[in-house]
Amino acid sequence: MFREYRIAGDSIKVHIGQGEFEELWKKDGNICYMVSKNVKNAHEKMFEGITQSSIIEIEDGENSKTLNYYGNLIQRLASENFERNRKIAYVGGGTTGDLVGFLSATYKRGLNLIGVPTTVLSMVDSSIGGKNGLNFNGIKNLIGTFKNPSEIVMDTSFIMGNNRMLHEAMGEIVKHGLMLDSSINELLMQNSLETIWHGNTIERLIRLNVDAKMDICAKDPFETENVRNVLNFGHTVGHAVEAVSGNRISHGYAVMIGMKVESEMAKNLGYSNYDPCEIIDNIVLKYGLDIPQLDRHMLKECGNFIKNDKKIRDGILHIPVPLSPGRHRIVEMKASEFITEMDRVGENI
Repeated sequence: MFREYRIAGDSIKVHIGQGEFEELWKKDGNICYMVSKNVKNAHEKMFEGITQSSIIEIEDGENSKTLNYYGNLIQRLASENFERNRKIAYVGGGTTGDLVGFLSATYKRGLNLIGVPTTVLSMVDSSIGGKNGLNFNGIKNLIGTFKNPSEIVMDTSFIMGNNRMLHEAMGEIVKHGLMLDSSINELLMQNSLETIWHGNTIERLIRLNVDAKMDICAKDPFETENVRNVLNFGHTVGHAVEAVSGNRISHGYAVMIGMKVESEMAKNLGYSNYDPCEIIDNIVLKYGLDIPQLDRHMLKECGNFIKNDKKIRDGILHIPVPLSPGRHRIVEMKASEFITEMDRVGENI
């Protein structure tokens, strides 16, 4: 069963459930699958029915998101006379989706793209909204486009029982629950690390996140209306934490830290009376997330990182602030004020 969404005139069918990937390759033989090597090695049986000539394996990690790697893929498609009426599907996480999404948007002026996200994080976040990109000169996603898939196939067979994957996605999931749809966090609190995998609970959780993010992206398909800014909650601090830790702190954990810091800042500065930290702490405890604490040195380094944040305009940051479960506002803060306040509250988080 799929649900159809529309973004900027594009129709996007989203399938969620076990066995959905097999349904895809059985019904359509006109697809080239660009597959994460790690995913293919971990789930070999799920690819046994696909003709090997229809599979191109992709290196994992940010090192594949380069012009050189992209050029090699273009060269391969061209040498095989890959026609424009064929479809390309990425099978992997966020980096695979970024690379293949960009390729599908640019090869022969655009190919039909199908997304097959294989991590919880890519299912609830990066596969939705059409963003793709390559890194250049050490800057992430400096080159990129918006390209929505015609279908997104979320086969829960790739993720079932994988608590580490769930932990890595929890920052984005809780963010959606705080800022967009409170029923997301309610569902988390009604379950646990064990029961979340029972029945269709994980499918319900994914669907709620898809609905919430699709709704925001439909209102701001190309990030020109400042509506998508709500999705940056926790990310100004979170991206800094992730970077200065050398990625030792995962994106999901870094966003959790960022949401707590930014919520405390908003409360202290009078932007909101609502404090979501209790909700965050309850979910952290219930699901056994081992969130590290920031120290003075890391806070200083985070401040230096934020000074160069690409979201700064004329010295101002536009920060999403939660007002109550599922409600938010955007406030303007001087970047210098943000850094000073972050430094003040960060050590107590």
